[in-house]
Amino acid sequence: MISAIQTTAQYKSSLPLGPATDFSKEVREVILSSLLLSQQFLRDDFAAGLYKTGLIEETAQILVGLSPAQLLALANSSTLIVGFRLNDASLL
Repeated sequence: MISAIQTTAQYKSSLPLGPATDFSKEVREVILSSLLLSQQFLRDDFAAGLYKTGLIEETAQILVGLSPAQLLALANSSTLIVGFRLNDASLL
């Protein structure tokens, strides 16, 4: 007979994203990718990057100045710092 604990563990391991620790890792990777992409947009064309990222100029200037190690530390923080802008129906 399978115990409830084993059944729960098997269920969690069968989820597409795996256990909670894997989900946290996936979130950190998305945040880091978003930060790197935003930084690249801003470095290529600052004005267009502001529009694409939705950042204010002060925040964008700080982001452009961050080193890769600082971006990694920021992505690994426990705060969700990126968001999706789906405030326009035409984007959907």
